[in-house]
Amino acid sequence: MKKSKTTILEIADQAGVSPATVSRVLNHRSLVKADTISKVEEAMRTLGYSSGSGNTSGIDNVPVIILNIPDTNTIFYHEIVRGAKQAAKTHDCHIIINEVTLGSDDAEPLCKLAKRIQAFGVVMINSVSESFLSHLSSVCPVVQCCEHNDNTRFSYVSIDDYSAAKLATDHLISCGCKKIAFLNGPSSYKYSRERYRGFLDSMNAAGLPVVDRWVCPVPDVSYDLALASAQRLLDDQDRPDAFVTVSDILAMAVINAASHYHLTVPDDIMVTGFDNIAISKMMNPTITTVSQPRFQMGYTAVELLCDTVAHPGSNPRCINMNTELIVRASTSKN
Repeated sequence: MKKSKTTILEIADQAGVSPATVSRVLNHRSLVKADTISKVEEAMRTLGYSSGSGNTSGIDNVPVIILNIPDTNTIFYHEIVRGAKQAAKTHDCHIIINEVTLGSDDAEPLCKLAKRIQAFGVVMINSVSESFLSHLSSVCPVVQCCEHNDNTRFSYVSIDDYSAAKLATDHLISCGCKKIAFLNGPSSYKYSRERYRGFLDSMNAAGLPVVDRWVCPVPDVSYDLALASAQRLLDDQDRPDAFVTVSDILAMAVINAASHYHLTVPDDIMVTGFDNIAISKMMNPTITTVSQPRFQMGYTAVELLCDTVAHPGSNPRCINMNTELIVRASTSKN
């Protein structure tokens, strides 16, 4: 007699494959190898699961992708989520948002979630260790988006943060700026470390001093925290004449801090941002910024995940997308 409810996890255990592979066989079998299909179908027969039975309705055979994200309130992530959702729709998958800042190597809570919902895979936007990813990948496939580890064995899509920050700093130097401050994000993130490295190399190449008190790591990409940091730097006779920031939100804070001290941008202070979010075009002055293809990054991350499921054991794919420095009024003197 057939069981009334056979789960994908049970089929995966019986077949010796991942739950995501079972989902792939049920929904996109053209992307799965023939021998893998045979294993899954044999496991289904053994467990009394029939694709013609009521078992195929609902969550049991709908591929679900977990998008792990630090904070849904951060504007930067909105386009990434939109791109991931569009790609998931193309592959007949669902996206669920797992909003949590992962501050340790404890992957077990996320592993439990992936097991409970029989996840197709995880797109990881948080900064986590390689051991964390290895633990998680024992449950389901994983790819990284934006953040990634050096010499990783997992596929990722990101940008060259080093080169982008160096280009922004080079631009300020070409505008005649010599006393340049740097507003950074948390050092636990790859983007913060790499953008700071690009800033340093640009300054060193130009023979310009890097003043320690003008390098400000902001614990969070927060307007209020950045405003306080910018006001502290500008409330000094020996103040910077330019700011490189790692976010348009931080750049906006610098511009408003300058206004508080009756300084004009770009005549007294020049500012560059990062991300090219909508507010960078709405500010007065508009913000010179590094544009990164956030929608495409989210879309590509899901494509990489689907490719990983379809070709288990294949070499990881590492994709760095192009960025562009968009010069606007915050660095353009009349």
